Amino acid sequence: NMADNEINLNTTVILERNSVLKAVKLVANKVIVFEKLRFKPDKAVGCNYGTVFKVTLTPQRSSPWCKRTIANGEMEITDQDLDSLDTNADDAQGKDNRSLVDTHGKSQTIKRENILEMKGEGATGEEIVKCLVENSSSFNEKTSFSQNKYLKKKKKKYLSYIRIQRPNSRLICQLYQEREPAKICNMRMETMSQILTAANIKHGCNVGVVETCSGVVLGSVLEKLGGKGCVVNLHNGESPPNLFAISHFNFPEPDSDKSDNDITMDTVSEQSNGCDKTKGDNDIKVSGKKRRENRLKHQQRAWGVLENKLLDAVVVVCKFHPTPILLCLLDLQLSRPFVVYSEHKEPLMELFVRLSISGSAINLQLTDTLTRQYQVLPERTHPHVMMSSGGGYLLTGLKITNS
Repeated sequence: NMADNEINLNTTVILERNSVLKAVKLVANKVIVFEKLRFKPDKAVGCNYGTVFKVTLTPQRSSPWCKRTIANGEMEITDQDLDSLDTNADDAQGKDNRSLVDTHGKSQTIKRENILEMKGEGATGEEIVKCLVENSSSFNEKTSFSQNKYLKKKKKKYLSYIRIQRPNSRLICQLYQEREPAKICNMRMETMSQILTAANIKHGCNVGVVETCSGVVLGSVLEKLGGKGCVVNLHNGESPPNLFAISHFNFPEPDSDKSDNDITMDTVSEQSNGCDKTKGDNDIKVSGKKRRENRLKHQQRAWGVLENKLLDAVVVVCKFHPTPILLCLLDLQLSRPFVVYSEHKEPLMELFVRLSISGSAINLQLTDTLTRQYQVLPERTHPHVMMSSGGGYLLTGLKITNS
């Protein structure tokens, strides 16, 4: 559907600039601040996701407490490819660096004050970069690699191109990984893909989820279900943890209501011990009769899935010890998968031994994924210098009967 690929107001989008991501909600006539750019998103409405926009500065007023001019930008559609910003704008290439002399910054005659003055006059990023190259006494003496590196650095600083992308589990996981990795238990996006694959999450299945990752795992499971199926969100304590990331996925109302399938782990333990499962139903504190009825209906459906052992998969990604959590939820259908993630391998080793002794699972695998990113350029292919050392550990297996 072409309409689903259009950018609309009151929806969350992913902004990308210089490999930096940010999730924002588009509101009419509201200024967005992103990577030192200020602009209104109104002109992006109706365009397709993936469109690249150029933000042109339009100075409006001067701040009394700062010498710099506060400016709002105007968005313009451009055919610029963000991946080609490191191309060389000048054909002049030096052979080597033997003639370069350290001038302690004196090779560049354009100063910061001149650049601020050019910005105040409305100069574009291309004009500023061109001026910097023309006024650099050492640029033409650099090697081609040094020239490209210099141009790439200046273009990323002064060119104001942004791309608006549709939110998905990969981008949202990458966003949290770069900005707040502790909120998703330092999990990388390739680990997330392994979790969804090992748990065999597909359209129409019933999944039990225990997570403390701000809703990233829960939202990824809902995205894979495609609007059909059931997700039982289990949590510790009386109220569910922060699930703010679910709002980034732009789920329709029926799908977002599935997050009401919240059940506490204490109540599940009481049910497994033969206690009354309806104990927590009367303690629901919500405003509005309709909301209360919908929440109760969702919880009753979730209880039915647990009571009748209709779970097709169990996913545990949390900061707590996974052994008591998984043993409490292992009453799923036979030959169904379960996946447990932990930042450390010791808790998973203990769980591995418990499951092996009990004989309630087979095909147990404890894995550690190391993904190394590479820069691939002519004569400059090498691993990235700065990257995370580990992406956590996964324990996967299949449920069987021990009788």
